[in-house]
Amino acid sequence: PELESVIWPPVPLFENRDLIQQPVNMETLTPKYTNKTLELLDELSTSEKPFFMYVGYEEAHVPLFASPEFQGISRRGAYGDTVTQMDASIGKILNKLRETGLDENTYVIFSSDNGAWIDPGTGLGNLTSKPLEGGSNAPFRGGKGSTWEGGMREPAVIWAPGRVAPGSVSMQPLSMMDFLPTFSDLAGIPNPEGVIIDGKSFASILPKPGTPPPTKKDPEPPVHEFLFYWREHVLYATRYGPWKAHFFTRPGFIPDPPTKHDPPLLFQIEEDPAERLPVNVTTQPEILATIIRVSQEHVANITRGISQYEAQNWDVVPCCNHPYNKTQA
Repeated sequence: PELESVIWPPVPLFENRDLIQQPVNMETLTPKYTNKTLELLDELSTSEKPFFMYVGYEEAHVPLFASPEFQGISRRGAYGDTVTQMDASIGKILNKLRETGLDENTYVIFSSDNGAWIDPGTGLGNLTSKPLEGGSNAPFRGGKGSTWEGGMREPAVIWAPGRVAPGSVSMQPLSMMDFLPTFSDLAGIPNPEGVIIDGKSFASILPKPGTPPPTKKDPEPPVHEFLFYWREHVLYATRYGPWKAHFFTRPGFIPDPPTKHDPPLLFQIEEDPAERLPVNVTTQPEILATIIRVSQEHVANITRGISQYEAQNWDVVPCCNHPYNKTQA
């Protein structure tokens, strides 16, 4: 259908500047990622050169594709098949790190950029909605595109044998913007001068093997005092310790406008992570006043850059000279 060809265009696959395939065969994409990663790790194992490697899986995003050997093997349908394939790929990569000895000096972090799109197709015209293809954010509220916890809160798994205690758990709220300063900290590299780094290093709270876990009497120091939840160019919510205030709320992908909250919706999300029980703001005047003041200061210090997404031309394709809406993915 024409609409689906706009949403899922004939995406090209590049290696550096070389066009390898168009449209990309999604059933073979994860094996390509895996094999290339293993090849690069073999090369790096004979070098003393430090490296950063980003492996960005398409799983488990719609449209859902899995290689033939992973199709129909999960009770969770196509979504489960893609997750199983991604899991197998990660296992191969970790095994390669062990085989080459790179595991002794490598940190592996697994996370996601947003919550599950719990009802794929919503907000995309007549595109068929298939809820079971979108994953689950339970027990959190909302999903991808929203600033409810279901849209923003993700797990992060860190694997570093001998340096991070296995089985340890931290409930510290972090941001992917923290990765850069953390990696620099672990590598002993100073952050560049003259550049504002929005993230903060969390290297100091990584639990070391043999050290006792933090307790309520002896908690780990917070990495962030405040975290800010943006949607495009509008600050929708701010977190302050266990408190989260929503200035605006809106479901992930629907044409309805956002709902403004004045006073803001206030939740104690350590006790109510599902954000179902708003706190009476008159009982927490100082908390709310602090969140509002810091949020206003934060917004005043933000300069919006030029969007690289909004300016793109959807009619431009690398080959074939056909705009997206004339081609089926």
